[in-house]
Amino acid sequence: MYIGKVTEQNFFKMTWEEFELYSQRIVADISTFCEKQNINIDFVCPIIRGGSVLATYLSHRLGVIPCIGIQLKNISSGDIYEPPKPIYESFSYFSKRKRTEYKYTVLLVEGNHCSGRTALMACQLLRQYFPNVQIIYASLARDYAHKDIVSDVIFSTTGYYSNESNANYSPEFMAEHRIREKYVVFPWEIIQEEMDECNHVPVKIKTPLLG
Repeated sequence: MYIGKVTEQNFFKMTWEEFELYSQRIVADISTFCEKQNINIDFVCPIIRGGSVLATYLSHRLGVIPCIGIQLKNISSGDIYEPPKPIYESFSYFSKRKRTEYKYTVLLVEGNHCSGRTALMACQLLRQYFPNVQIIYASLARDYAHKDIVSDVIFSTTGYYSNESNANYSPEFMAEHRIREKYVVFPWEIIQEEMDECNHVPVKIKTPLLG
C-alpha cells in the first residue's frame, strides 16, 4: 500500500460505530448461510488477540456461547516476517474421543487478515485436533489480493476489504468492492504498535510462560 517507512498519516482509526456496521454485516452473512444449510455452530474460535473482540461480538449476536481460542503472533525479525508463532492453544485439553468422534462446526474469527498466513495456521491447528471439523471463517478486515487464500472452509465472509498489498486498483474498482485504502487501526488497537509491525520492528514477548 505504501512504499518506505509507514507513518501515522498512513493510518485511519476505525470508530466503534464502523465496527458495529461491519460486524452486523458479518452476522447477517453467517446467519443466512447457516439457515440455508441448516448448520449449527458448535463453538467460536477467536484468533487471539486480533479476533478477540469480533469473536465475542459474534458469540453474542449468533447465540453461540462456547469460545475456545488460540493465540498466534507474527514475529518480525528485521525485514522479513517469520511464520506466525503459536503462543497458546487449548484444544489438547479436550479428550481425543471428544475431538475425533464428532463433526464440529467451528466459527474461526480473525481481526485483520492481511496475507492470510495466520488464519491458515489456525485452520491447520483446528484440523490437527478435530479431524472432521468444518470451518466457517470470518474476519473484520481482509486484504483483497489475498481474500481467497483460506479456501478449504465451508463459508467465508469479511466486514470490508483493505489494500495492504499495495495493488494498483482503480478508484472505481475499490468503491465497487468496498476496499479501504489506508491501514485501519481498530478501536481497541494502538497506532504505534501497528506502525512498528508494518515497519518490521522486532517483537519481543517477555514472559516465563514461553520460555
